[in-house]
Amino acid sequence: MNILKKLITVYYYVVGIVLLVSILLPLFWVFNFMVLGNNTNITLPSVYKLTILILLLVSLLFFHFKSIRIIKMSLNDLSNGDYFSKSVIENFKKAGIYFLVCAVLQTISKIFSSVYRFEIELGVDVSVLPFIITGLFLMFLSESFLKGQKLQQENDLTI
Repeated sequence: MNILKKLITVYYYVVGIVLLVSILLPLFWVFNFMVLGNNTNITLPSVYKLTILILLLVSLLFFHFKSIRIIKMSLNDLSNGDYFSKSVIENFKKAGIYFLVCAVLQTISKIFSSVYRFEIELGVDVSVLPFIITGLFLMFLSESFLKGQKLQQENDLTI
């Protein structure tokens, strides 16, 4: 359990740094473009499209960061042996929902990106599958822990 906690903590900070850079870099770009007047032959409609794409990607990173944070918080309860606590059950459900939101945001950003570049691709994009599988698995774990909590309460009442 300690190795898992350490790996998730490292991953949490890596995703946090990437999120921070993905927020600061576009702000620097806008400052360079608007304030300093360093025009690199970019039209205003393309700036709006790029801004929407950046907002979608930052939102994706934010929800991913938030879900990892929730899992990180739940690991403390799990490592203490408190498997069926209300916080673990709620946190797994929230993290699952956030992972599903990440899948939706990634799909929207890929569609927007392909339309922005005027490329239409036929085929199946499996890059959202890890988000969907992880989200559904965490929601399943939440339901399983909820049933375990009810069984534990019934067991405590019978003794």
